[in-house]
Amino acid sequence: MNNSLPTIDLMFKGGHVHDPANHKDGIADVAITNGRILRVAEAIDPSQAKNVIDVSGFLVTPGLLDIHVHAYANRRDHESIPWLMSLVADDHFLSSGVTTAVDVGSAGANEIEHFRKTVIDKSITRLLALVNISKPGMGAAEQIVANLDPEAAAQAALEHR
Repeated sequence: MNNSLPTIDLMFKGGHVHDPANHKDGIADVAITNGRILRVAEAIDPSQAKNVIDVSGFLVTPGLLDIHVHAYANRRDHESIPWLMSLVADDHFLSSGVTTAVDVGSAGANEIEHFRKTVIDKSITRLLALVNISKPGMGAAEQIVANLDPEAAAQAALEHR
């Protein structure tokens, strides 16, 4: 019998671990301490863990990446109602295993700072953003040639990288 205090905060027990970067693909346990993976092994003693979750029959994988999203749901010109062309990243992704997403140009140079401060910086989901070449951002403004400003987009990308 193990009388010592548990050293693992959370253990996922018996899931199918698929982690190509670390050459793991099979049934295993995952031990987490202080928000970090401590160990992945075929069998870890559950008495070492404060919390154990049976994930038998589930896929356990590092966070997934979605490379094409629009996550600027509170666009500056549309703050009174949700902008229907975007979604709220944390509401949409976390439950499906997506931990990182790339917004592909919802905001242009005129709005990227607002997008960063009100969405990107406050999101649990890691959001990366491309700056739209149209200064006002995505939508009808993209169809007006006078709005297309590659220099402003490049400058905004540098300022908000």
